[in-house]
Amino acid sequence: MNESTMMDFPLTLAAILRRAETWFGRVEVVSSAGRGNWAEVARRARGLAGALREAGVEPGDRVATLRWNNVEHLHAYFGVPLAGAVVHPLNLRLHAEELIRIMNIAGDRFILVDDALLPLWEQIRPRVAARRLETTDNAAAFCEPAIEETAGAGMAFTSGTTGDPKGVIYSHRAIALHALATALPDAMNLRQTDCVFPLVPMFHANAWGIPYAAAMVGCKLVLGGPCFDAESALDWLACEQVTFSAGVGVIWQNIFDALEREPGRWRLHPELRVNLGGAPASMALFRRFDRHHIAVNMGWGMTEMTPVGTMNPNYSGERRTRQGRPLPFVEARTADSGELEVRGPWVAANYIGGADPGAWTGDGWFRTGDVVEFDDQGLMEIVDRHKDLIRSGGEWISSVALENALATHPSVREAAVIAVPHEKWQERPLAVVACTTPVTPEELDAWLVSSFAGWQRPDAYVFVDALPRTSTGKIDKKRLRERHGARGTTHPPLSLTS
Repeated sequence: MNESTMMDFPLTLAAILRRAETWFGRVEVVSSAGRGNWAEVARRARGLAGALREAGVEPGDRVATLRWNNVEHLHAYFGVPLAGAVVHPLNLRLHAEELIRIMNIAGDRFILVDDALLPLWEQIRPRVAARRLETTDNAAAFCEPAIEETAGAGMAFTSGTTGDPKGVIYSHRAIALHALATALPDAMNLRQTDCVFPLVPMFHANAWGIPYAAAMVGCKLVLGGPCFDAESALDWLACEQVTFSAGVGVIWQNIFDALEREPGRWRLHPELRVNLGGAPASMALFRRFDRHHIAVNMGWGMTEMTPVGTMNPNYSGERRTRQGRPLPFVEARTADSGELEVRGPWVAANYIGGADPGAWTGDGWFRTGDVVEFDDQGLMEIVDRHKDLIRSGGEWISSVALENALATHPSVREAAVIAVPHEKWQERPLAVVACTTPVTPEELDAWLVSSFAGWQRPDAYVFVDALPRTSTGKIDKKRLRERHGARGTTHPPLSLTS
């Protein structure tokens, strides 16, 4: 007797798009260009795929994009993979020289460029092989090629804040499974009736996969263009009555500043919920969400993970600041050093060109560089980045713990702690602090006394107007180290006696 088997059905972006078109064709997709729907997105994505094939795109070719969060970028998210190629969103916040280097590593053959970004493209064009495709719609019938689920569909590069940028290719299967997992109730908890507004650039790790998950679930999707300032974001949130958004903590800090400057100006949806990511967030930020009656939780991921790896199901209580549990099919373990290692169907197995093979263990797990702890409920907390731990007199000091504690001080907007060389102790912590009201180093030290021993507390404080950020919104500790670390500081820090 023959054993029963299942159909060999490929998990591809074409299947996700067909679902959105068939069952949710009239659901709105809103952008600065106007109001469309998923049926129109499907038609335009196929038109783009046909134009790419006519232009000579071959299976596996890389097609770069220089685009903001707009519906044309959404067409490329689906249209490029439908043509059998790999869509490569370029980080618009990088310097032209960095973009040139990344495009040459990627081997991009074609590029799609927003008109507003043509000046940036002109800086890049002479030194890359990519050719700009100006016609992005083909009215002729497009016959989708057969695509393997293991074929490349998307590409992203690490930010390069700790070294040269490294590229990762996402397969159709990885993106499809990632969309399923992130939409689950204990993850982003997406519902077909949601209005979804990603405050994550589409050039940053697939906008955390949110556009693909929204298409799969059939949500209304709002794309806010190039404006990530607080007032623009609030206009979209209020006008479209957004029920789900996601972004890094600094954007939401700015949103709350605006809400508190002009109370009553924006009426947000009463069931708005937000997912934070990009870096650990302090309880002080979570309490600002509470004051504005916005539900919030935390997630964690990396470019190498398509990018989401864990999500926290808690929208209340102290544990919601933790980064959560691994999503289904993501497995996690900790090395003896406490560094998190992961594997799973949407975790990269290598970098483009075989760069940095040491990022994987001998048995194939990816070394994340994050030092973590799991509590008795299996919720992960990032203790520090492996490179950010401070080695002082043979003992380790967590920069993240100090940063979170400083951020709870009523005068502190945000803080970063870095290691600076010390003749006797090897390294000592230095705190770089941005404040809302004046505060002294002595007052901040007193604030930490109840939680940290004297040797764990910063030796010095530097007060700045704002902390430097990477192109993806994270605090740029590389620049902080250059300014205040081994190279010293232009302005001496306000020191405490050690």
